[in-house]
Amino acid sequence: YLFDLLPQFGLAPNVIIFTNLIRAHAAAPFKDTIALYEDMNALQVKPDKAFTEIYLSTILQKDHKDSWRTPETTATLLKDKPVERLRAARKAAADFEAAGVEFTKLAANIRDALKHMSI
Repeated sequence: YLFDLLPQFGLAPNVIIFTNLIRAHAAAPFKDTIALYEDMNALQVKPDKAFTEIYLSTILQKDHKDSWRTPETTATLLKDKPVERLRAARKAAADFEAAGVEFTKLAANIRDALKHMSI
């Protein structure tokens, strides 16, 4: 809804808006979250460190009570996630890395765990 109103006010979406929209989609259907990421890319909005963590956590449905402090513990917690979510997160992490985006510790743990998983 907010995203659709931006042009009416002469505003262009930026990484802060997309970060918040992704976070608000934590319980949304997978395809809706992916569509937002595709919209962001189509609009050539560049991800930043905060977006990277929020997007990967959202796509992978990270439970706040889980400890993803190392790539090894992260991989263990990810092993039962749906493969389409794992693949989407791996692709996004590769996109972020190729774009030179700095990773938070959590995002780096996710990236490293996904690199070593056979999905």
